[in-house]
Amino acid sequence: MPWCSPLLRRRSPGGRARTVEEAAGGPGPDDPRLRRLIADLRSGSERFDELWRAARSERLRGTTTTILHPTLGTLTLDCDALLVPDADQTLIVYSAAPGTAESVALDLLRVTGTERFTPLAAK
Repeated sequence: MPWCSPLLRRRSPGGRARTVEEAAGGPGPDDPRLRRLIADLRSGSERFDELWRAARSERLRGTTTTILHPTLGTLTLDCDALLVPDADQTLIVYSAAPGTAESVALDLLRVTGTERFTPLAAK
């Protein structure tokens, strides 16, 4: 998943922190996309599943982050952090508005993962 990549750790300076309550149009707890994301995270990480079942999360905070991907170039993404008290951990989730270049780039990363593509030799 893209937010697990070490390439996505560079933060943009001056990003404004906000709580989910401030984010216009954010998904509610019954949003099917949010439920799918949580299900994917729980099935992909025993630790996430353990923390989720313990329900020890705090408020979700977000900012905008700019990263430089070696193939896709500069990507400005929404970056949300779920703080987990008593575990000294934070779950970072990167996303982009639908239809943006960043959204297309994240879709490509979801499909290709860490694959590297090289041009075919001319015959």
